[in-house]
Amino acid sequence: AVPQIMKGQSSGDTERSLLLVYTISKCSFFIMLILVVPLSINIDYILSIWLKDVPPFTNIFAILLMICGLIRCLGAGFDSSIQATGKIKPFQIFYSIAYIMVLPISFYEKEVNNLYNSIACIDADGSILGVYRKTHIPDDHYYQEKFYFTPGDTGFQAFSTKYGTIGIGICWDQWFPESARCMALMGAEILLYPTAIGSEPILECDSMPHWRRCMQGHAAANLMPVIAANRIGREEVTPSPENGGQRSALVFYGSSFMTDETGGLKACASRDQEEILTGVYDLDDLADKRLEWGLFRDRRPEMYRKITQ
Repeated sequence: AVPQIMKGQSSGDTERSLLLVYTISKCSFFIMLILVVPLSINIDYILSIWLKDVPPFTNIFAILLMICGLIRCLGAGFDSSIQATGKIKPFQIFYSIAYIMVLPISFYEKEVNNLYNSIACIDADGSILGVYRKTHIPDDHYYQEKFYFTPGDTGFQAFSTKYGTIGIGICWDQWFPESARCMALMGAEILLYPTAIGSEPILECDSMPHWRRCMQGHAAANLMPVIAANRIGREEVTPSPENGGQRSALVFYGSSFMTDETGGLKACASRDQEEILTGVYDLDDLADKRLEWGLFRDRRPEMYRKITQ
């Protein structure tokens, strides 16, 4: 059955609803959440009582989940290290918020003398399913990532979570159709792209429509939803002795979005506001559609050697 979703209303039954929740933050660090919850209470009503002057659903919903997670995790303790146990601390991020969330978390990873732009995928039980290191590292004015990051060596990955298999690319990865196709071939059912992109100081163009259409094409070509979370806000560097008197500024254009399996837009966020997007996907139906179209059946890998040269 297709999961049902009801915002701020009682569901009247115990069927779990699939929510894809994306938080677009003013800071450069943000979390993309895949969340499954039984909506059996009037959340908006509770929020209106607890925080009258705060937009409902956005804040208290997260607080309630964290409280629930803390209660569940109090008896669990937390592990001495990720390497020893495969779990993250403290309290394994509240045991992935009370065993109901899958959390792909961006972090700056250090391995000996190498630094990576990485994501750890935490399953609903708090276990780390694996780490993906960003494959494509850009270098442009004000986007000088080659100075900070080593190109990833993990290869593309698809993480089999409690609720479905997700492929995760990071920012610049989203411009490469090879990234999306590799994750699809590995079994991904949904493609996620956490992102930080904005103004183009040298090109002097608005790249947002191009950026979005590129990923809509990935969805259409692979017959699976693509979901991108981009940050908002202005980030400015002022001259100082430490940076050699340089000045720069970027305005990140948000516009996070969710597509269907044809690349059509299901939900879009604004350019300059923090927002949460929600959507429902029937993964079984999407799998049937991929079989019906036959795009993966009719691939000819032996003819594609040119792109690996």
